Amino acid sequence: MNQTESFQLNTEAAKALAEWKAVFSAEVIRQAKLLAQKSDAPGVITLAHYREAALSAVQSLANVIQDADSHDGRQKAA
Repeated sequence: MNQTESFQLNTEAAKALAEWKAVFSAEVIRQAKLLAQKSDAPGVITLAHYREAALSAVQSLANVIQDADSHDGRQKAA
């Protein structure tokens, strides 16, 4: 692929990507805080907490993406 190629991103795709990034980030933070609270140092979030939270947040993100696909399908069928 030529590196000088340019692409257009439609508004719907850009909004979805922004939403997915926000969902993933929020879920990682939420789960990392829960993991920290259950640890020996409840006030400290570690890289290990973020790693574990990120792995779990991937599933939450996948659910959001699939749910969005099912809503799109319903709208197109109507």
